[in-house]
Amino acid sequence: MKREDADGRSFFNPRRTLRTAFDSMDPNMTRAFLPWVLRHPRHVLNFIHLARAFGASTRVRKGRRSEGMMVPSSLILSMTPDCNLNCAGCYAAATGAVPGKKAGGKDGWGGKKAPLRKALGIEGWRRIIRESSDLGVYCFILAGGEPFLFPELLSLPEDFRDRYFLIYTNGTAMRDSDFGRLRKLSNVTVFVSVEGSRDMTDARRGEGVHDLAMRSLDRLRRNGTMSGITVTITRYNYKY
Repeated sequence: MKREDADGRSFFNPRRTLRTAFDSMDPNMTRAFLPWVLRHPRHVLNFIHLARAFGASTRVRKGRRSEGMMVPSSLILSMTPDCNLNCAGCYAAATGAVPGKKAGGKDGWGGKKAPLRKALGIEGWRRIIRESSDLGVYCFILAGGEPFLFPELLSLPEDFRDRYFLIYTNGTAMRDSDFGRLRKLSNVTVFVSVEGSRDMTDARRGEGVHDLAMRSLDRLRRNGTMSGITVTITRYNYKY
Protein backbone atom coordinates (compact mmCIF):
# COMPACT_ATOMS: atom_id res chain seq x y z
CA MET A 1 0.00 0.00 0.00
CA LYS A 2 1.32 3.44 -0.92
CA ARG A 3 0.64 6.89 0.50
CA GLU A 4 1.54 10.33 -0.83
CA ASP A 5 3.71 12.86 0.97
CA ALA A 6 3.15 16.62 1.02
CA ASP A 7 4.62 16.96 -2.49
CA GLY A 8 2.34 14.31 -3.91
CA ARG A 9 5.04 11.66 -4.15
CA SER A 10 4.00 8.13 -3.25
CA PHE A 11 5.84 6.03 -0.70
CA PHE A 12 5.48 2.54 0.76
CA ASN A 13 3.83 2.33 4.18
CA PRO A 14 4.78 -1.08 5.62
CA ARG A 15 2.81 -0.73 8.85
CA ARG A 16 -0.45 0.02 7.06
CA THR A 17 0.17 -2.62 4.40
CA LEU A 18 0.92 -5.29 7.02
CA ARG A 19 -2.08 -4.33 9.14
CA THR A 20 -4.36 -4.60 6.11
CA ALA A 21 -2.86 -7.98 5.18
CA PHE A 22 -3.14 -9.44 8.70
CA ASP A 23 -6.63 -8.03 9.32
CA SER A 24 -7.79 -9.78 6.17
CA MET A 25 -6.61 -13.05 7.76
CA ASP A 26 -7.67 -12.56 11.37
CA PRO A 27 -7.41 -9.48 13.64
CA ASN A 28 -5.71 -11.71 16.21
CA MET A 29 -2.91 -12.23 13.71
CA THR A 30 -2.31 -8.47 13.69
CA ARG A 31 -1.75 -8.41 17.45
CA ALA A 32 0.47 -11.49 17.33
CA PHE A 33 2.64 -10.79 14.31
CA LEU A 34 2.68 -7.06 13.53
CA PRO A 35 4.87 -5.91 16.47
CA TRP A 36 7.39 -8.67 15.79
CA VAL A 37 7.59 -7.99 12.04
CA LEU A 38 8.08 -4.25 12.61
CA ARG A 39 10.94 -5.02 15.03
CA HIS A 40 12.54 -7.10 12.27
CA PRO A 41 11.89 -5.14 9.06
CA ARG A 42 13.81 -7.60 6.92
CA HIS A 43 10.71 -9.81 7.13
CA VAL A 44 8.14 -7.20 6.04
CA LEU A 45 7.85 -8.11 2.35
CA ASN A 46 7.91 -11.84 3.11
CA PHE A 47 5.06 -11.51 5.61
CA ILE A 48 2.95 -9.62 3.09
CA HIS A 49 3.55 -12.53 0.71
CA LEU A 50 2.60 -15.02 3.44
CA ALA A 51 -0.59 -13.12 4.26
CA ARG A 52 -1.65 -13.23 0.63
CA ALA A 53 -0.86 -16.96 0.47
CA PHE A 54 -3.01 -17.45 3.56
CA GLY A 55 -5.93 -15.74 1.82
CA ALA A 56 -5.46 -17.87 -1.29
CA SER A 57 -5.40 -21.06 0.80
CA THR A 58 -8.58 -20.00 2.57
CA ARG A 59 -10.33 -19.57 -0.77
CA VAL A 60 -9.11 -22.99 -1.92
CA ARG A 61 -10.51 -24.64 1.23
CA LYS A 62 -13.86 -22.90 0.73
CA GLY A 63 -13.95 -24.24 -2.81
CA ARG A 64 -13.19 -27.75 -1.57
CA ARG A 65 -15.93 -27.44 1.04
CA SER A 66 -18.47 -26.63 -1.66
CA GLU A 67 -17.43 -29.94 -3.24
CA GLY A 68 -18.05 -31.78 0.03
CA MET A 69 -14.38 -31.99 1.13
CA MET A 70 -13.40 -30.61 4.54
CA VAL A 71 -9.73 -29.56 4.46
CA PRO A 72 -7.97 -28.39 7.65
CA SER A 73 -5.92 -25.20 7.65
CA SER A 74 -3.09 -26.95 9.54
CA LEU A 75 -1.46 -30.37 9.43
CA ILE A 76 0.81 -32.06 11.99
CA LEU A 77 3.82 -33.91 10.56
CA SER A 78 5.70 -36.27 12.87
CA MET A 79 9.05 -35.93 11.13
CA THR A 80 10.94 -38.63 12.99
CA PRO A 81 10.33 -41.13 15.80
CA ASP A 82 13.85 -40.47 17.15
CA CYS A 83 14.37 -38.44 20.32
CA ASN A 84 17.45 -37.65 22.41
CA LEU A 85 15.46 -37.37 25.67
CA ASN A 86 13.36 -39.77 27.70
CA CYS A 87 10.71 -37.54 29.30
CA ALA A 88 8.36 -38.88 31.94
CA GLY A 89 4.87 -39.28 30.52
CA CYS A 90 5.95 -39.11 26.87
CA TYR A 91 2.97 -40.31 24.83
CA ALA A 92 5.20 -41.40 21.94
CA ALA A 93 7.28 -43.64 24.20
CA ALA A 94 4.14 -44.86 25.97
CA THR A 95 2.77 -46.17 22.69
CA GLY A 96 6.08 -47.72 21.67
CA ALA A 97 6.75 -45.22 18.88
CA VAL A 98 10.27 -44.15 19.94
CA PRO A 99 12.86 -46.62 18.63
CA GLY A 100 15.05 -48.29 21.22
CA LYS A 101 13.18 -46.88 24.23
CA LYS A 102 10.96 -48.69 26.66
CA ALA A 103 7.24 -48.16 26.30
CA GLY A 104 5.93 -45.93 29.05
CA GLY A 105 8.83 -43.48 29.19
CA LYS A 106 11.02 -43.60 32.29
CA ASP A 107 8.81 -46.04 34.13
CA GLY A 108 8.53 -48.57 31.31
CA TRP A 109 5.57 -50.83 30.60
CA GLY A 110 6.71 -54.44 30.48
CA GLY A 111 10.28 -53.45 29.68
CA LYS A 112 9.81 -53.86 25.93
CA LYS A 113 11.65 -51.54 23.63
CA ALA A 114 10.14 -50.12 20.47
CA PRO A 115 11.44 -51.69 17.25
CA LEU A 116 13.53 -49.68 14.83
CA ARG A 117 11.37 -48.19 12.07
CA LYS A 118 12.27 -46.64 8.77
CA ALA A 119 11.27 -42.98 8.80
CA LEU A 120 9.84 -41.19 5.77
CA GLY A 121 12.54 -39.45 3.72
CA ILE A 122 12.69 -35.81 2.71
CA GLU A 123 11.15 -36.37 -0.72
CA GLY A 124 8.17 -38.08 0.87
CA TRP A 125 7.61 -35.11 3.17
CA ARG A 126 7.96 -32.68 0.27
CA ARG A 127 5.30 -34.60 -1.63
CA ILE A 128 2.94 -34.54 1.37
CA ILE A 129 3.37 -30.77 1.81
CA ARG A 130 2.94 -30.11 -1.91
CA GLU A 131 -0.23 -32.20 -2.18
CA SER A 132 -1.66 -30.80 1.06
CA SER A 133 -0.96 -27.25 -0.08
CA ASP A 134 -2.84 -27.91 -3.30
CA LEU A 135 -5.84 -28.87 -1.14
CA GLY A 136 -5.62 -25.60 0.82
CA VAL A 137 -3.51 -26.50 3.88
CA TYR A 138 -1.50 -23.44 4.90
CA CYS A 139 0.31 -24.28 8.15
CA PHE A 140 2.47 -27.32 8.88
CA ILE A 141 3.39 -28.32 12.44
CA LEU A 142 6.71 -30.17 12.50
CA ALA A 143 6.93 -32.48 15.50
CA GLY A 144 8.72 -35.67 16.48
CA GLY A 145 10.20 -37.40 18.35
CA GLU A 146 12.62 -34.50 18.24
CA PRO A 147 12.27 -32.81 14.81
CA PHE A 148 15.78 -31.33 14.80
CA LEU A 149 17.13 -34.89 14.67
CA PHE A 150 15.69 -35.06 11.16
CA PRO A 151 18.76 -33.97 9.14
CA GLU A 152 16.98 -31.98 6.40
CA LEU A 153 14.26 -30.42 8.55
CA LEU A 154 14.81 -26.78 7.60
CA SER A 155 14.90 -27.50 3.89
CA LEU A 156 11.09 -27.77 4.09
CA PRO A 157 10.37 -24.15 5.08
CA GLU A 158 13.18 -23.11 2.74
CA ASP A 159 11.49 -24.92 -0.16
CA PHE A 160 7.92 -23.82 0.64
CA ARG A 161 8.20 -20.09 1.34
CA ASP A 162 4.44 -19.53 0.90
CA ARG A 163 3.55 -21.97 3.72
CA TYR A 164 3.93 -21.38 7.45
CA PHE A 165 5.77 -23.85 9.70
CA LEU A 166 5.60 -24.34 13.47
CA ILE A 167 8.43 -26.43 14.91
CA TYR A 168 7.96 -28.08 18.33
CA THR A 169 11.33 -28.96 19.87
CA ASN A 170 12.86 -29.80 23.23
CA GLY A 171 15.54 -27.20 22.47
CA THR A 172 18.55 -29.45 23.08
CA ALA A 173 19.35 -30.70 19.58
CA MET A 174 19.62 -27.45 17.62
CA ARG A 175 22.98 -26.79 15.96
CA ASP A 176 24.73 -23.51 15.13
CA SER A 177 23.88 -24.05 11.47
CA ASP A 178 20.18 -24.37 12.36
CA PHE A 179 20.15 -20.94 14.00
CA GLY A 180 21.90 -19.48 10.96
CA ARG A 181 19.31 -20.91 8.57
CA LEU A 182 16.41 -19.88 10.79
CA ARG A 183 17.63 -16.29 10.77
CA LYS A 184 16.94 -16.14 7.02
CA LEU A 185 13.41 -17.58 7.29
CA SER A 186 10.25 -15.55 7.81
CA ASN A 187 7.84 -18.49 7.67
CA VAL A 188 8.87 -20.36 10.83
CA THR A 189 8.00 -20.14 14.51
CA VAL A 190 9.96 -22.36 16.92
CA PHE A 191 8.31 -23.53 20.16
CA VAL A 192 10.62 -24.87 22.88
CA SER A 193 9.26 -27.19 25.59
CA VAL A 194 9.67 -26.21 29.24
CA GLU A 195 7.68 -27.25 32.29
CA GLY A 196 8.12 -24.09 34.40
CA SER A 197 11.12 -23.69 36.69
CA ARG A 198 14.48 -25.39 36.29
CA ASP A 199 13.57 -28.05 38.86
CA MET A 200 10.18 -28.74 37.24
CA THR A 201 11.66 -29.05 33.75
CA ASP A 202 14.60 -31.19 34.76
CA ALA A 203 12.41 -33.48 36.88
CA ARG A 204 10.39 -34.42 33.81
CA ARG A 205 12.92 -34.06 31.00
CA GLY A 206 16.31 -34.76 32.53
CA GLU A 207 19.07 -32.92 34.39
CA GLY A 208 20.36 -29.85 32.58
CA VAL A 209 17.55 -29.75 30.00
CA HIS A 210 16.04 -26.51 31.34
CA ASP A 211 19.29 -24.58 30.89
CA LEU A 212 19.74 -25.92 27.36
CA ALA A 213 16.15 -25.04 26.44
CA MET A 214 16.46 -21.50 27.81
CA ARG A 215 19.77 -21.06 26.00
CA SER A 216 18.08 -22.02 22.74
CA LEU A 217 15.21 -19.60 23.42
CA ASP A 218 17.69 -16.80 24.07
CA ARG A 219 19.52 -17.54 20.83
CA LEU A 220 16.25 -17.58 18.90
CA ARG A 221 15.32 -14.20 20.38
CA ARG A 222 18.71 -12.67 19.52
CA ASN A 223 18.45 -14.35 16.12
CA GLY A 224 15.19 -12.53 15.34
CA THR A 225 13.38 -15.87 14.94
CA MET A 226 9.79 -15.85 16.17
CA SER A 227 9.61 -18.25 19.09
CA GLY A 228 7.62 -19.30 22.14
CA ILE A 229 7.27 -22.09 24.67
CA THR A 230 5.09 -25.15 25.06
CA VAL A 231 4.20 -26.55 28.47
CA THR A 232 2.73 -29.88 29.50
CA ILE A 233 0.35 -29.02 32.35
CA THR A 234 0.62 -31.53 35.21
CA ARG A 235 -0.37 -31.68 38.87
CA TYR A 236 3.18 -30.60 39.69
CA ASN A 237 3.33 -27.36 37.73
CA TYR A 238 -0.20 -26.08 37.14
CA LYS A 239 0.00 -23.56 40.00
CA TYR A 240 3.36 -22.29 38.76
